[in-house]
Amino acid sequence: MSHKIETAEDLFERFSGHELDQAFNVEMPAPDGEVIFAFGILSAFESDDGSWMEFDPEDSPMICASYDGGALYVYSEDYKSDIGNGQNDGVILRAVEYATYRNGEFDLYRHEFDADDPPMLKSDSEGRLIIDGGICFFEDHGIID
Repeated sequence: MSHKIETAEDLFERFSGHELDQAFNVEMPAPDGEVIFAFGILSAFESDDGSWMEFDPEDSPMICASYDGGALYVYSEDYKSDIGNGQNDGVILRAVEYATYRNGEFDLYRHEFDADDPPMLKSDSEGRLIIDGGICFFEDHGIID
């Protein structure tokens, strides 16, 4: 486990320019015991039909990466959704916007996903948001696909 935490800390520091306070485990749709870290606050996403969903800054979920950057997650203890929760297949993501503190400044970033293989935003049976599919990952430049 310490190797995963060290890898997460190193990746976060290369991205943000400052130390990661704590890599953390959360109960979410991720492999058991997966070490993830938050790299920003999810402020909005754009679906395939061009519509935007914005989150209240007081209730915004965190956008997270696995310890090695190989998977993206959304995490919030309080925010719940019914996106793709038995009511539909989820939302094809065209883009996400997230706020983060990087290199001493607080900025808003927008990432547009590859149109040929975009991920989907879904929710699990408990309403937790999941970024599923696509070929996207996180590295020291941010989200890459």
